[in-house]
Amino acid sequence: MAAPGVHELERLPECPRCGYDQAGHIATWSTACPVRGECSECGLQFNWADVLSEQRRLLPGFVEHARGVRQRFLWAWVTWSWTLIPNRFWSRVRMHHAPRNRRALVWLVIVTACVYIPGALLRNIAVFGSAFLTIPQTGWGPITKRWPELVAPWGEPFVGLQWSNSAPGGLTVALLTDLESFGLFGGVLAAPLLFPVVFACLPVTRARAKVRTAHLVRATIYSLAWVPVALLYRVAAGILELVDPSTGPWWSGRSRLGYSLEAYFHEFAWAWVLALVLWTCWWWYQAIKRGFELPQPRRHFVLMLVPALLGALIVLLSTHNMSRWLMNLV
Repeated sequence: MAAPGVHELERLPECPRCGYDQAGHIATWSTACPVRGECSECGLQFNWADVLSEQRRLLPGFVEHARGVRQRFLWAWVTWSWTLIPNRFWSRVRMHHAPRNRRALVWLVIVTACVYIPGALLRNIAVFGSAFLTIPQTGWGPITKRWPELVAPWGEPFVGLQWSNSAPGGLTVALLTDLESFGLFGGVLAAPLLFPVVFACLPVTRARAKVRTAHLVRATIYSLAWVPVALLYRVAAGILELVDPSTGPWWSGRSRLGYSLEAYFHEFAWAWVLALVLWTCWWWYQAIKRGFELPQPRRHFVLMLVPALLGALIVLLSTHNMSRWLMNLV
């Protein structure tokens, strides 16, 4: 393989990890291109083909490299399936694959919306269906008064609607933030978000790692792949309301099953939270080891783990304490 001139390259040959320009190294080649190279800035060893070939920078099945709306939607679920097993994701998505973080954000919106929207629609169907069956006896009045129940599923778990016909002025609607629910959700959400913050703020770790911001942002976005899984409870809640005899009398024979499933989800909520924390730790360890290819990955992981978990615990406790303080004021 003949050594290419710098002017023949379609882009500057950069180190996949730190972005250091490798053109000076290429200028020292006399007759041929070596197979392997090493960055003099961060010490990363890489294949020159990954640096010089544009085709090697694209990964089939990866949503960031999809073309067209249809392919982007299909590859969104392929990519999501990779994220469920972190070592599989980071074995395929390497630093030389061109990061396109805007597309990664669109990916997160797509997979989240595909779970969030059906959950809200199922609960709307349950509410509207039960009210619709009472029209011959009560008319359209009950349906018009239940509109807060139709809006509520579109705001959960962050926003709750409360309404009462016993108020002096008639129907009242209060828009409230459920701090207890958000405290648990926010505490768990803080863990994957604090990992990259801690990684970027530790001066020694950052100086040794020399990981580009684009790679850190990519790892952070895909570390939220658990959000669609967590929101599956909304779909389950919608199904449970369909089998509830108070909202769906045509399925009244299955109401006991519905109530038992709902109780099961609430009783073992701690297990889902624990599983999420363990998965997050697994994700970032694999990101450090396989994704960023850092030396001494266990040491770097521990340096990130302790502050991140402490920060998530602080968020969880502070939110719950604030909720109790507001309750005392009321």
